[in-house]
Amino acid sequence: MLKSWLSPLIATSIVAGALLNAPLAMASDEPALKDLVEKIAHKDAVALEQLETLAEHGDMIAQDRLGLVYLAGQGVKADYPLARKWLFLSALQNFAEAESHIAYMYQMGIGTDKNVKESLVWYQMACAHADAASCFNLGVIYAAGKDTPKDIQQAEKLYRKAAESGLTIAQLNLGVLYLGQEGIDKDYAEANRWINKAAQSGNAKAMYYLGIVNQNGLGVKASDSDAFAWYLKSAEAGYWIAAGIVSDAYKRGSFGLTKNEAKATEWYQKYIADQMQDKSRRVPKH
Repeated sequence: MLKSWLSPLIATSIVAGALLNAPLAMASDEPALKDLVEKIAHKDAVALEQLETLAEHGDMIAQDRLGLVYLAGQGVKADYPLARKWLFLSALQNFAEAESHIAYMYQMGIGTDKNVKESLVWYQMACAHADAASCFNLGVIYAAGKDTPKDIQQAEKLYRKAAESGLTIAQLNLGVLYLGQEGIDKDYAEANRWINKAAQSGNAKAMYYLGIVNQNGLGVKASDSDAFAWYLKSAEAGYWIAAGIVSDAYKRGSFGLTKNEAKATEWYQKYIADQMQDKSRRVPKH
């Protein structure tokens, strides 16, 4: 099994409260490369040699994957200088994923000193090379304003670029901005358009926001039944805050429901379980 923080690095680094564990991005022979990485994780020396051969022959995707293997010490001894070598060789060929991985290294201080300014430079390069996740990451950084001056307008532009590329979490964040964010004009039509796109892709948090939209009549006619339907969908999809709302609704008999202690207890238990699971995903594992 891959180390918990290697999987999102190998896939797409997305920093928004939690990293997404997605499959490898498409490569010239994506299944073969993924298979090599998995074998290396189980200490397969032949697979390591094969990946090294591809990297040495200039395959920029193999270079990126090999860099990540050494960065994580996945099936090999961690070697940060080697990791940086292969990631930078890949990035020199304008491979956006490698640029994004270097940015993430600097942002989190993995295998190098933490350097947010350097991280921004690499995210900007990856975003310019059409890496939607890097555009999103930049948006998150500018929206938070913790390591760089806050710039919500710039965050909006970056979220939109990533959202238009189909990145679900960017669609959600963009929609939420339009619900009412300091420095951004409210636009309920745009908010609902983007949040609906994210919800249609199965994003549980987007479903929760549609509950808020319908409950409060934000650009739509207020409807307790529609609001509860979205909260329920969100809860069923695993979003713990929505599970808490569903539990409370059954306990109090709100949203037009009949009080039901059994269902209130059932959803409260799910609320606790999902909350604990969410918190465990946010704790770095070594």
